[in-house]
Amino acid sequence: MESPEISQSGWKKAGAVVVEDKLKPFWCYNISVYPMLQNRVGEPYSIQAYVKEGVPSAGPVMKAEKIGVRTVTITWKEIPKHQRNGFINNYTIFYQVEDGKGFSKTVNSSILRYDLESLTRKTSYTVRVMASTSAGGANGPGINFKTSSISLNLRLRTRTVLLNPPGGSRKTPKDGFKPLPTPTVLHLARSPATTRKPRAWG
Repeated sequence: MESPEISQSGWKKAGAVVVEDKLKPFWCYNISVYPMLQNRVGEPYSIQAYVKEGVPSAGPVMKAEKIGVRTVTITWKEIPKHQRNGFINNYTIFYQVEDGKGFSKTVNSSILRYDLESLTRKTSYTVRVMASTSAGGANGPGINFKTSSISLNLRLRTRTVLLNPPGGSRKTPKDGFKPLPTPTVLHLARSPATTRKPRAWG
């Protein structure tokens, strides 16, 4: 291979790719190629690359949100770049019923949330997320959650009924909430005893 020429400015000129054998594995490098246009440097073409990929040093940190009767939203954060050890290709969500059968869903690396559906009501689940490179995957810490026994909408309707019992207020299509007439309160008092003269018979 033709050896590159090194100018006074420190630029390397070569008709072939120069590979540095001291690059470290699992490190992400930014590689840029600058075209030489007569006496000036053109816009670079840049990429990121690994000499060798490895399994991530840690898995994604996740949490469960919007827990419903049969659904839950799982969200997670990206692994810090220094712990990835390669390009993250996908995430896999593992979940299972407590002491029961396990399931999994795989999504691409651009997705950081997923809705689990068709769950069993009022049931405890364990879930974790795995991040994978070309060398393998690493699991993040698992969490537990329990599906609801009653939907939020039904709870809200129940509370509305309890807060507005008969004799309180009612809602009409035109007037909104309209108070019911207040019942008339009768104050009863005992009248003073009247002295009556005995009636004479005869």
